[in-house]
Amino acid sequence: MMIARIRILLVAVLLGGPAAIPFSAKAGETQGPLMGRIVDSVSQRLDYGLEVMVESEQWFQDTKPTFLHYEIMPQLIWHYSPRYDFAIGYERDETYGVDEMGNDTIDRANQGWASMTVKIPLKDWYFSSRQQFQGGIGDVDGEIYTFRHLVRAEYRKPFLPLKITPFVSNEYFLNLREGYLAENRFTVGLLYPFNKAVSVELFGMRDDTWMPDGNSIVSPVVGMNVKVSF
Repeated sequence: MMIARIRILLVAVLLGGPAAIPFSAKAGETQGPLMGRIVDSVSQRLDYGLEVMVESEQWFQDTKPTFLHYEIMPQLIWHYSPRYDFAIGYERDETYGVDEMGNDTIDRANQGWASMTVKIPLKDWYFSSRQQFQGGIGDVDGEIYTFRHLVRAEYRKPFLPLKITPFVSNEYFLNLREGYLAENRFTVGLLYPFNKAVSVELFGMRDDTWMPDGNSIVSPVVGMNVKVSF
């Protein structure tokens, strides 16, 4: 049974994209700083399968600037069926940095996006696959066009107490404007449902970021995701 579970997890990761499980840089890669991410969302279910949600995300790192990135994403989700979800939304990003003179900088971006999520329950497992297209304008990058693919697997009858659910996911980002793989996020974590309205995820992530010239940065990430649904 355990071997079968491991095989299922490996298939989910492979479907998600070119994830690299080790959390440290290998030869030819630059080791990035230790990062922390806090994600929170509040949502309200409506009639006709609709749901409104506001999601925000904050990034921190152990080098200057400590507060690195902030984004907020209001969105509308249509739960078309138990198998399919569709969503549209807006994303406002602010990324903070330091220039060569030591001055603080801010890179702002505004993007719209649309996504489709496929959900596949299989006995004790729950799989989902989200495909998302987004585009907009940033202060530094100018026009932004990105395709994101997120695959996630949850084991929903866990051997752990307190209804804790282990999960693994992988998401890759394709820069459609310049035609290269821009980022890959491989995540493992635990989900704990406090009640029907509130759940918390604790996770570890390997974040690979590639530049147009092929150079890459590998950053270890620890984070928390708090979800509140009404």
